[in-house]
Amino acid sequence: MSKQKEVPERTGTQGWEQFLATKQEMLYEYDLAKLYAKSHIVKVSHGNVAEATFRKWLNNFLPQKYGVTSGYIISQSTNFAGLKLPHYDVIIYNKLESPILWVEENSDNSEFGKVRAIPAEYVGAVFEIKSSLTTQSSSKAIKKILELKPLLQTTKENIRYCGKFTSFFFTATVFFELLKENEYKKQILNNLVIPFDFPYHGGIILRGQDRDINDTGCFRMQQGESYIESTVGV
Repeated sequence: MSKQKEVPERTGTQGWEQFLATKQEMLYEYDLAKLYAKSHIVKVSHGNVAEATFRKWLNNFLPQKYGVTSGYIISQSTNFAGLKLPHYDVIIYNKLESPILWVEENSDNSEFGKVRAIPAEYVGAVFEIKSSLTTQSSSKAIKKILELKPLLQTTKENIRYCGKFTSFFFTATVFFELLKENEYKKQILNNLVIPFDFPYHGGIILRGQDRDINDTGCFRMQQGESYIESTVGV
């Protein structure tokens, strides 16, 4: 007689099952895009869908005073004149007070696919979204986030309108899935390490291959006085 696999009991506040259902909806749209992408020469559409579905979820989840968009972060400081404008996957900003400097759109874009330019002072957070957690994607995500460092205020500045972020600004990463082949790659964790003086809150993994659909991975940086030997693979 075979032993049945024990399923861990799941508890939480009221509505937690419905809350998890929204995550499953995001993953369903992502999987559907992956299926369609198999016939494409350049398979990038599922990555775009991942970004759009996460923006849509955040827009519905956050209070109405916050706006969610992809786009550019603009500084009025002359120190940044002439610098390139990198595009960011998810920008959370003060929707009630922030001006929208410009909007890039076409007839094929939904409301959550529009690209907006937001002044740095009104930006509260930036998320980098990647379809799968790999050595390459983790490196690219962190590299993109670190490009924001010139816009951070020092403790001496603390000025509201200086062309930089406020003290409440933070960043994070989101990966839609982690495949078994990448589960124990130490280099991935090494890529996700950021200096502690940077407002980085770590990130989440929405799904792990062969794991319960309701399981969500979370990683964050912690600082201690003693060295901890890694138990992760190669």
